[in-house]
Amino acid sequence: MDDRLELPAGTVLVGSYRIMRVVGSGGFGITYEAEDTGLGAVVAIKEYYPFDFGDRDPAMSVGPKSERHKQTFEWGRANFLREARTLARFDHPSIVRVTRVFEANSTAYMVMRFEHGLSLEAWLTALRRPPSQAQMDRLTAPLLDALQIIHAADFLHGDIAPDNILIRADGTPVLLDFGSARRAVAQMSRSVTGIVKAGYSPHEQYSSDGRLLGPWSDIYSLGGTFYRAVAGHPPEEATLRMSDDRIVPTAQAAQGSYRPDFLAAIDWSLSLSPRDRPASIADWRKVLLGGDRAQAPPLWHPPKQSETPEGPLAIADLQHWTQLATAARADAVTAYGATEARPRVSERGAHTAARAPGAALAMPRPKWLPAVAIAALGTILGLSLLSRSVRDALGQLMALLTFKIKAVHFMSLAAGTEPPADVDLVDCSVFSPPTAQPGGTVLVQAFLHVRSDASRVSVLASLMDTATSLKGVQTLQTEIPRGARLDLTISGTGLEIGEPVQSLVWQGEPTFAQFLVTVPKEAEPRNYHPVIRLVLDGKLVGRIVFRLAVDAAAAQTAARPAGERAGPYTYAFVSYAAEDRKEVLKRVQMLDATRTAFFQDVLSLDPGARWTKELYKRIDKCDLFLLFWSSAAKRSEWVIKEAEYALARQTRDPTGGPDIVPVILEGPPPVLPPDSLRHLHFNDRIQYFIAGS
Repeated sequence: MDDRLELPAGTVLVGSYRIMRVVGSGGFGITYEAEDTGLGAVVAIKEYYPFDFGDRDPAMSVGPKSERHKQTFEWGRANFLREARTLARFDHPSIVRVTRVFEANSTAYMVMRFEHGLSLEAWLTALRRPPSQAQMDRLTAPLLDALQIIHAADFLHGDIAPDNILIRADGTPVLLDFGSARRAVAQMSRSVTGIVKAGYSPHEQYSSDGRLLGPWSDIYSLGGTFYRAVAGHPPEEATLRMSDDRIVPTAQAAQGSYRPDFLAAIDWSLSLSPRDRPASIADWRKVLLGGDRAQAPPLWHPPKQSETPEGPLAIADLQHWTQLATAARADAVTAYGATEARPRVSERGAHTAARAPGAALAMPRPKWLPAVAIAALGTILGLSLLSRSVRDALGQLMALLTFKIKAVHFMSLAAGTEPPADVDLVDCSVFSPPTAQPGGTVLVQAFLHVRSDASRVSVLASLMDTATSLKGVQTLQTEIPRGARLDLTISGTGLEIGEPVQSLVWQGEPTFAQFLVTVPKEAEPRNYHPVIRLVLDGKLVGRIVFRLAVDAAAAQTAARPAGERAGPYTYAFVSYAAEDRKEVLKRVQMLDATRTAFFQDVLSLDPGARWTKELYKRIDKCDLFLLFWSSAAKRSEWVIKEAEYALARQTRDPTGGPDIVPVILEGPPPVLPPDSLRHLHFNDRIQYFIAGS
């Protein structure tokens, strides 16, 4: 069990880096997500903190567990710094970028580019089929290029395996977690624990003598990684093969169709004797890729990361990553290098699922394309029994042809008119951990998706937060056009929410917003009921209310996969001052558009105390209380009374009480509300979206 004490969230290192959360830990260190406070960027920071012989004191300093561990600890720290400074010299898109090295807390740290994506192991699992030869080539070329640069600097990776290769949203790989510092410690301590991986480490790596290692060792590990990709499982462990080599040749183990030379090159790399393996990456590349593919591709540099570090996974960095598994299954990610992306067709129509930087955004679709598609269908039909890849191509062309025929049919029925924009019935699924500790922060995720993508969304949510569970699902009550912007806001009485308003553009594929929700430190065991509201073109189209428990015992109870309250608004109470009547009449048209009944007290009733009971009855009935706020509303005794009554009802019944939504008529900044209403998010951006609709 890993009982190491992590740096708490909010810790600032060397005055420049604010720790946000732990993203990984290994035998020799802990990796954090952090904010570079000077640049306003998200970075990864790896801390030297060995599990076996390191310990942290109450002052957060890391040191040896005992006097007998002191020499090993210091030797490991020196090699950690040496490895970090070596990596900082490499500037290649498939090598994790180290930007700074420093010492603090009696230990060492390296600052790296924060990379978003899936590990190769997770990527292969998400495919649910063997990767194609084209996909393997796209992974192979940049990894070989990176290793060639590393080896030319007289350096080794030392720990290549599917969990140490990350696949970005555009399909390009990056090598993570180098193992040279661990190797140095193993040499000193005469231990191989934690520096070998069954199936991926060559037999010479099981020795504490580092002189046996060389480029051929990394080649073995990468070959084992390729074997796992095409065969679906890792090769037999090297130490077992030494006495009785029963490894199944790659050509027999492969579950897909691949070039014979490619499979033979994998077998070559997995030779037991280093003398029988390729001597260098250059030699191996010629056989593994062959032809023009054997040439080192031009370098591509990853896009600039988001400058909004508050969320653990920034939306701008991850909106394409959410489509990675589907794009991979459709073989839609463009080849590594300068090749243009080719459009693929999904079940929802023709669109480009993914493209490399610099690739064309769209391709012209000539009028003769249907005829060409028909001819291609005839050709492919005759060959469809020959290979699986041809059958896949047949399916793609059939989908494209169907799309084109429908378009032609529509145009024949409505000559001279343009077909309507693609629209979808969209679901909103909300995920959150079921419980939170007092003072703790949880990640709330809201996904927009079509119903058929529900299981895919669940996997993506779990990948980003393993503690999450489905809290509620709502089908939006209006069809969403492709390209439309939806604004999502989250609020919750007593909760602190970072970036409570986010905007998403619906393009027919799953997309999501993330919110960091913090529970007060002094919170007693209780249930909070945050609410997520969705706005389309200034119109409220629904909401999901879910439960967040503050109770350690409640964490043992599985959360039910259903929202406590999810659905469209049915009845709204409109509260405003008489002076604002003209402006309010323009705003309440949005309720007609969403088929929500509403009650306007000033227009429907004469003022006077005798109407108090009727007013309160209408507030009891409503599930949406719109508080149109202005200087006049602040002066109005009735507006304040109505709002305070609605608030009291919401407090008594968090799941059945109304959503209280201030609609700002003046500002920004808004007119300051009285203390009794000040917690109602009067300065949220969502209120200005509504007010301007």
